[in-house]
Amino acid sequence: MEPGQERASNRVLRIFCDYDAEWPLWEFGLQSAEDYGLSEELSSKLSAWNEDFQVHMHWERGWSEGFGENKWNETGRQLALEVQREVGEEILVVYGV
Repeated sequence: MEPGQERASNRVLRIFCDYDAEWPLWEFGLQSAEDYGLSEELSSKLSAWNEDFQVHMHWERGWSEGFGENKWNETGRQLALEVQREVGEEILVVYGV
C-alpha cells in the first residue's frame, strides 16, 4: 500500500495477550486463528506465545523471575508482522492494546 493511500476497510486486528484468553487476537472481541484463515504454523506460534503469557505473567506479581519479557515482546512484534502478511492489506494488524 502506498503512503497516503486509504485502506478499503477500517478493520484493525490487535495482537495482545489477556488473562485466561485462549487467543491473542482481538478485533470484535476475542478472535481465533481460524477466523482469519491463519496457517497452522503461525497458529501454533501464536498459541505458544500466548501460553508463555498465561504461565509467566501474574496480574499482581508481574512476570516470573528470570522470564525474558523483552524477548517475549519482540516475539509478539514479529508475530504481528507474520499475521499482517497472512491477512493481507484489508486488515491493519497492530501489536499491543
